[in-house]
Amino acid sequence: MNYDSFCMAAAARELQETCGGSWVDQIHQPEPLRLTLAFTGGGPRRYWLFSADARWPRAHATTIRRANPSTAPNFCMLLRKHLGGAVLAEVEQVRFDRILRLDFRRGDERRTLIHEVMGRHSNLILLDEAGVILGAIKAVPPSQSRFRPVLPGLPYEDPPGVRDDPRLLSDWELQAFLGDAPAPADLTRVLSGWGTFAAREAVASGNAVEFVAEVMERVREGHFEPGVLEDEQGRPKGVWAFLSRQEGWTRHRPAASMSQACDTYYGYLESTSAVETLRKTLLAVLDRVLRTASLQVQEAEAALEGLDRAEQQKIKGELLASQGGVLERGATSIRLPNWYDPEQRELEIELDPELDRRENAERYFHRYRRATAAAEAALDRIPELHRRRAELEAYRHQAAAGEEAELRALLETLRAQGVLREAGAAGGGSPGKGQPTSEFPPGVRIKRVRVGEWEVLYGENATSNDYLTTRCARPSDLWLHARAVTGAHVVVRNVTTLDRLPAEVLREAARIAAAHSDGRHSSVVPVDYTFRRYVRKPRGSAPGRVTYSGEKTIDVQPG
Repeated sequence: MNYDSFCMAAAARELQETCGGSWVDQIHQPEPLRLTLAFTGGGPRRYWLFSADARWPRAHATTIRRANPSTAPNFCMLLRKHLGGAVLAEVEQVRFDRILRLDFRRGDERRTLIHEVMGRHSNLILLDEAGVILGAIKAVPPSQSRFRPVLPGLPYEDPPGVRDDPRLLSDWELQAFLGDAPAPADLTRVLSGWGTFAAREAVASGNAVEFVAEVMERVREGHFEPGVLEDEQGRPKGVWAFLSRQEGWTRHRPAASMSQACDTYYGYLESTSAVETLRKTLLAVLDRVLRTASLQVQEAEAALEGLDRAEQQKIKGELLASQGGVLERGATSIRLPNWYDPEQRELEIELDPELDRRENAERYFHRYRRATAAAEAALDRIPELHRRRAELEAYRHQAAAGEEAELRALLETLRAQGVLREAGAAGGGSPGKGQPTSEFPPGVRIKRVRVGEWEVLYGENATSNDYLTTRCARPSDLWLHARAVTGAHVVVRNVTTLDRLPAEVLREAARIAAAHSDGRHSSVVPVDYTFRRYVRKPRGSAPGRVTYSGEKTIDVQPG
């Protein structure tokens, strides 16, 4: 049960009684759709919250202090100009709807603040003495609403859907409007401010017409019974201005005022929402990091499985190296006796037509050395990778089931381990680090090219390479560099897994790396590629200097 017209009626009465005649001492806008006015005079300073947030729009006094932005938003500055030092002259609930009208006086000036509590259409609107809009916390251009735009300079218009104000209806008129046994829908259709919850209260009383007449009389006299509605576990589930007779609430916990009830209920909602937001953030981060950890395990295990294939690469290289004569370029394959086969059967060996016999043999030896080195590295890494994945899975279980204190402790643990920074989570590191940057600082020259649907970036100098790799690239980006020579760092955006990247895109990115390297005059340039998460910059090293692991190599022509 959220803030309805009865809650607003009680809050309006409270605001008039406690702050009427007081002057506006402070105006803050702690969040884009929340406004706080501080009233001084006739007692201690009182803070009132006016929220146009679609989730929890409401108006009530509050004791919860919220941090304010270092620079006040434009609407806040507008209110400070027009309402700073003004006296609250009158508070009115318009037509018993969820529309609050606050009239202010400052000398000869008159200003009105309208607070509309209407779900996603909630708004705060400042008017001059002629009813012309000076500004709104949410501007509504004609493109969003042809019937009721809300823009400075336009006259203010009431929201559509005007119904009869039940405060002005006599018992006889109520009986005529509602009949003998109205359903909840009859009340909500006829009476302004009567939502589904209040209509069900009336029907639950046994005599809806009598209940409406009695409740509206209590509203006129200001006799409210505000409280927090709770479920069987004692958790706040809503607020209302009177005792509830409906089933589903175990108790109505009385509050000293409507504002106290709202502060309790919405404070609970906001704290719970903050915890759940933190939980979702941690789970999202851990899911991404777990996917990366699983891929690392798969890659390491695949490297071990590649030892058998590596042996075949060595055999092909040795057969080619021992082959006498000159093998002309242009051949795509050759069949040679396999000395390692007891029966000396011929083995077909694929060739790169751009290379001669010696270069093709070296190509196979290179593949063998790379595969062997990768397998040896994988053998050392696999136990640690399995341990790390198990640790991350334990963290995820903690994030899914932990209470607030556990979640905050986990947040600090992940922050200390660099997990948030590696996952690209907000707050996980210094601004811009490990995240994409749309504009580069002076002196940084990074080129962008499109290869099909893929974006490829490369640096034009050492400083640009350094910036691209350490500050611009994401962990899931593919990183390329010509092997063993000075050259450009190249990044392919959002690859995540090599299975997603078309072979022609990989080859073109490698060609870019080769063409912008010191090896560009060679006929063939080997280019290493790995994911950005495996690239590290040694502390104190020169710009563009990095180390990397888990790489694979592709041979390309730079031209």
